[in-house]
Amino acid sequence: MREFIYILPEAFLALTLAFVVVGEITYHGEKTRLITLTALLGLGSALIQALISFGYGSAQIFAKTLSMDGLTFFFRSFFILLAMISVLALSNSKELARSRRTEYIALLLAATIAMSFAASSADLLLTFLSLQLVNIVSFFLAGYGKRSEQANEAGIKHMIFSAISGGLLIYGMVIIFGFSRSLNIYEIHNIIFETALNQRAAAVSFTLIFVALSFQIGAFPMYFWAPDVLNGAPTPAASFLAVGSRVSGFAVLIRIIFTLFAQPAAEASGRWQVMGALNWPSVLALVSGLSMLIGVFLALRQVSAKRMIACLLISQTGALLMGLLVLDWVGVAALLYNLVVELFAVSGIFYILSFLINEVGSDRTTDLRGMLKWAAPECISLILFILCLIGVPPMPGFIGKFALIGAAAGQGWTILSAIAVVSMAISTFAMSRLAFHLVGDFRSVSKNKIAFSFERRSFMALLLLPLLLTGVFAQQILSWAAKSIVFILW
Repeated sequence: MREFIYILPEAFLALTLAFVVVGEITYHGEKTRLITLTALLGLGSALIQALISFGYGSAQIFAKTLSMDGLTFFFRSFFILLAMISVLALSNSKELARSRRTEYIALLLAATIAMSFAASSADLLLTFLSLQLVNIVSFFLAGYGKRSEQANEAGIKHMIFSAISGGLLIYGMVIIFGFSRSLNIYEIHNIIFETALNQRAAAVSFTLIFVALSFQIGAFPMYFWAPDVLNGAPTPAASFLAVGSRVSGFAVLIRIIFTLFAQPAAEASGRWQVMGALNWPSVLALVSGLSMLIGVFLALRQVSAKRMIACLLISQTGALLMGLLVLDWVGVAALLYNLVVELFAVSGIFYILSFLINEVGSDRTTDLRGMLKWAAPECISLILFILCLIGVPPMPGFIGKFALIGAAAGQGWTILSAIAVVSMAISTFAMSRLAFHLVGDFRSVSKNKIAFSFERRSFMALLLLPLLLTGVFAQQILSWAAKSIVFILW
């Protein structure tokens, strides 16, 4: 019975999904729809239970297939909050017809359940199945605008890349299973610790697993899907995919890397060291640097605001990888802090872009010229959200980037730290192009007056306030994130 207490948040999510589906099946044209309210109540209940679960302590449950620990509690709360924000963001979207929002909400709930299990899985097979479910739901979300050629293209591209990454992931896991004859990552760790994995086998398995997960997080070499998918998908779906799909990949990557390819350092707590002779931190450093540079240079060439943000997210992913290769709690805590900033910043960016697209019918930066005159609060908030994502001081994102760069520089990754600083500078320049178009030439702008919306402004404030609070309470959030990485249950 105690094991079921640990998965109460997922149980609430499953019940909410069932109620949403039943509500749609039994709908016969009633004037009042309660689908959105049902989803928010269910997600709110799941979030409360997820926060309560922080006091349960660590455990491995259901034949050690699930690891209930700080990392699980952190990411589970993260995904539920993301789903709540995504449901709320639907209110002002004209890209998704009201008659089709129930199916969309059902897909969001299914993806949230899959992401939660992916973050908590201590079993290689369950990890694979959870990520595949995330990807299946994701390409349905990407192609949800079925009458849009771009949405159809986005769904197909996401499906192709997810199929390739799934094949690579299962082959990498098969190599490890063939050596250890176990699917539990903690048992595999003990076996590899006692009997070193062949260096060639370790190199092949790490390469296959990392390349597969590089698709999930949107990093080099599997980053190609991000600009096309996030640009073609309906903007609310793009927001959910930009955060949820990438963060689920980071949740799996952190657990696998620190369990299968690293071990706690004997001389100090909160530090890890490479297990075996495979120098995988150098591989991560190369991928991190390439992702940061490719992302920002691609962003400079974009004329679409959504594609520009997608390219900036590739660069952001490269910066986040620095938190893994330093192999200490400071780096991982900084990574988790940046993910919290991303949750609100990226959600805010795509929410405002969705509003602007509704008004002008396009996300081309030239078509957004002069929008600051007609929608000043929205445009100013958009610029603030992007500054947070890039990490420009004094915004909260700067604290996270400073912690990542400082952790990397402290471990001797000087060149990589310099690349991170350069990428931040180029990202700022790319963003300034969008800001320049938003300001525009007031004398040449002729647009219809935009109606005031208290609901829209309230939701923007709802995202801006916690984002700013992450800067005020940065030390507390970093400490909380540091506690969340105590998950190795030897």
